[in-house]
Amino acid sequence: VQFGCTPNMKFSTFISVILVNAARFHSQSELIRGVSAASLRGNNNNNRVLIQEEQGTFVLGIVEYESNPDGNDDDDHSEEILNVDLPDGLFELKGVPPGFLQRAKPRSGIDTIKIPSGASKNGRTIDLNNQDPIVVSGDNGAVNLFNRRRLLASTGDKKVLVVRVVANDASHENSESVLGEKWFGTDGDSNVDAVNLKSQYAACSHNQLNLIGSTTTVNLNKTITGATKIDVRGYAVEALGNYKEVYDHVALCLPPGTETGASANWVAIAYIDYEFSMHNNKYCTQLSVQMHEVGHSLLNLDHSGTTGNANSLDDHSGMMGISYGIDGGPLMCYNNAKNWQLNWFDNAKMTVDGTSSYSGPLKGQVNYIKDAIGQSPVVIKVVGVPNLYVGFNHRALHNSGTREGGDQVTIQEYTGSDETTFTSYKPSKLVAKLNANGVYVADAASVTVNSVNTTTGIAEVTILNCWGYKGGGPCNTAHGSGVCQWNGGCKDYTCGCKAVKP
Repeated sequence: VQFGCTPNMKFSTFISVILVNAARFHSQSELIRGVSAASLRGNNNNNRVLIQEEQGTFVLGIVEYESNPDGNDDDDHSEEILNVDLPDGLFELKGVPPGFLQRAKPRSGIDTIKIPSGASKNGRTIDLNNQDPIVVSGDNGAVNLFNRRRLLASTGDKKVLVVRVVANDASHENSESVLGEKWFGTDGDSNVDAVNLKSQYAACSHNQLNLIGSTTTVNLNKTITGATKIDVRGYAVEALGNYKEVYDHVALCLPPGTETGASANWVAIAYIDYEFSMHNNKYCTQLSVQMHEVGHSLLNLDHSGTTGNANSLDDHSGMMGISYGIDGGPLMCYNNAKNWQLNWFDNAKMTVDGTSSYSGPLKGQVNYIKDAIGQSPVVIKVVGVPNLYVGFNHRALHNSGTREGGDQVTIQEYTGSDETTFTSYKPSKLVAKLNANGVYVADAASVTVNSVNTTTGIAEVTILNCWGYKGGGPCNTAHGSGVCQWNGGCKDYTCGCKAVKP
C-alpha cells in the first residue's frame, strides 16, 4: 500500500471552552479511581495478584494490522482482544481460555463480567491464568441502557474528541489544527480538506449524522518507545479525565514507536459499543481508517469480507473491509448489509420474504432522497438462512471511489439482527457482483439484474424468494415435488432441492 503524506494546513474550529476544559483540566481526584487495597497484594502497579474477585463491563476490542506496509493490502488482518472496564480503568485480559467468547457470548458494552481471584494485574493488563471470566449480568441498569441507545443511534449530533498524544520521546506527527482538518474540516477557510470524516458521514447519511468536533493535546511525562499501546492508552485516558460525561466518541492519535516486532504494524484499535478508538500515528488522518474504526465503536458495525469470517476484510465495496493509505479518500460509504443496520435509509428499505417476489428499480445509495415517500428501494432484504442484502453500488458522488463492485448490483450475506443492537454486531460476506443480465442463485432465492443505468443510478432487478416453501425445520413436502418456477412466483418446491433457473 502506498501511503500519502499529510500536508500542514491551518485549522480553526468552534468548540465550547467548557468542553475543552472538561477534557484537559479535570481534577486529579477524578482521574483515577483506585480499587480497594484489600483486593490486591503486591507492589505498585506491577504483578499485583487479586485476592478477591472484581467485576466490570466486558469490552471487545478489534485491532487492525497492516501485514505488509509495502505490499498487498489484502494481507491486512485483525484480531479480537478482550477487555474489562473496572473502576480504575480499562484493562486488556490475557490468559483467557480459548473459546470463551463462543461459550459465554458476552456482549460488549452491556454484560458485566467477574474477574476471579488469583488473576494478576500488570500495568493495563490482567492475566487470568487460564481461568474463564464469569458473565454475571446481561444488564448493567437503566443508565447503561440509556447510554447504549445514545451511542448506537446512527443519526443526530455526536460529540467527538480527537486527542493528539505527546510523550517525552515522541509526538504524534500532526498538529491539532491538521487533525481537526482531517476529522472535521473548517468553515470559511479556503485551505481546508474538501473531504474529511465529518463531511463524508454527512454525505453517506444524507445529513442525518452530524459530528460536532473538538481537538486537544495531552502531554505525557513518559517514554513510550517500545511501550505497549495499551499502557500508553492508559496514560492518556488518565490525563483526559472523565471524558465519558462529555463525548460520544474519543479518538487517541498516538505517536510512532509503540510496540515492537510484528505488533508494531498495528493500525488502529476500536472498542465495540464503547466510546473509544486509538490510532497509530499516520493512520489517524486517513479517512478510510477513521470511518472503519468509528464504524466499529460508534455505529456497531462489524467487518465485511468474502468468507464470512470476522477477520476477513476483503470486501472492497464499503468501508468495513480493509482501509487504504489515502489522504481524503477513497470516497465510499458502507455496503448493503451495513446500510440495513443503519437508520439512514429507513423509507427506502424493502423486504422480500419467503413467499414473495419483487421486480422493479433499485437505486444507488447516493441517489436516496431523505424523507421522500414512495421512492425506489436502496437496499432489499431477501429473507432466508442467511438473509441476503441487495443494493446497486452506484459509483458516483460520495461513493465514486468504491473499490469493488462499482456500478454493479452487489449482494451480501449477513446473520445479525436488523437493528443496531448487540445482536447486529456480526460480519457480512460479499457473495455476488452482477452486471446487466447477471443472475445470482442462492439455496432458495434468485436475483436477476435486467438492466443497469449509470446515468440515472438505477438498476432494474427481479428477485424471487422460495424460502418459505422450503421450510425451516423437518422436511416440508406439502407443496409437492419439483423445482422453483421462475415465471412470476414460486410453487411446487421440494424441501432441500437447489433453486435453479431453467
